[in-house]
Amino acid sequence: MELPADYLDLLADELAPFGLEFDSSVLDDEDVWQIQFEAEPETFIHQYPWTDIDASYGSSWPPEALRLRIAVEDGDVVEVSFEIYDVLLWAQSESHELAGRLATLNDPEDQAEALGQALAAILRPNDREFDTLS
Repeated sequence: MELPADYLDLLADELAPFGLEFDSSVLDDEDVWQIQFEAEPETFIHQYPWTDIDASYGSSWPPEALRLRIAVEDGDVVEVSFEIYDVLLWAQSESHELAGRLATLNDPEDQAEALGQALAAILRPNDREFDTLS
C-alpha cells in the first residue's frame, strides 16, 4: 500500500510547530511504512522543559535528535511514538474519538490534524483548548 500522496506534507505542517521536521519514510520488509520526524534536542527541551525527556536520557543527554515515529500498515496507523510518549496509548486513555482518528488513514488530513492535537495536549498540558476531545 502506498501512503496517500499528500500525507507527509500534511504531517510536516502539523508537526512543524513542535520543532519536528521530516526525516524519512521507508517501506520495510514487512510492508509497513516507517515514517520519522526529528527535533533538535536542546531547542525542544528549552521549549518544553516539563516533559522530562532530557532526564530519560540520563548522562547520555543530548542525543543526536529526538524522534517521532509513525508506523502505517495496510492503511492503519499501528504506532505513533515520540521519545517517552506512546501517543496512541495516551489517546486511548484520554479520548476514544481522538484515538480513532489517529489510528486510520481513511482521511489523511484528519489523521495528521489529530496527531497535532494529540501532541499539543501532551506537550502543552495547560492548553485547555483540547478539553473537547473526550
